[in-house]
Amino acid sequence: MQNYLSDQIKVSRKTFDTTHPEFDEAEKGVRERIQKLMNIKGTKSPDQIHKRLGHVMWNLVGMGRTLQSLVKALDELEDVKKEFYTDLRIVGSADDLNTELEKALRLEDFLVMAKMMAIDALHRNESCGAHFREEYQTADGEAARDDEHYMYVSCWKYTGDNEKPILLKEPLKYEAIKVQTRNYKS
Repeated sequence: MQNYLSDQIKVSRKTFDTTHPEFDEAEKGVRERIQKLMNIKGTKSPDQIHKRLGHVMWNLVGMGRTLQSLVKALDELEDVKKEFYTDLRIVGSADDLNTELEKALRLEDFLVMAKMMAIDALHRNESCGAHFREEYQTADGEAARDDEHYMYVSCWKYTGDNEKPILLKEPLKYEAIKVQTRNYKS
């Protein structure tokens, strides 16, 4: 199973040209990113920081959320990010197979994704699907969608660490079914 996809690729290695300046730029960027993380020399493993990130997401951005929990989550996510960049410890070398480095690189991406998820949840003033904003519910405690204002798929364009992301909307168009509120009681 592990080699299944590699066996399916029918492209010759000769097809990939690494002499382009874009390749050099991308490789340089990755090497700088790795070295930046290796230089931190803190006290916390990627797993410890990842666990803290998970607690923030589960407790404040999870399936049940409020305006207050989402605002608090964004503050706490900044704290986790600060901890990551000041107190991360990666054992081993960047020149060898290093699972701790791999975890740290993924965690760095997760920090960006977590912030985007919290921003998206804060933006939607409704309850929809499995994501329940406690302040947006019916008298019976059911999720209250706002199809008039949120009948779209949200896609957020990342614009940089300290920049505000840009919301891109893809309208939802239902041609085969009628949009209606779900009823879980019948």
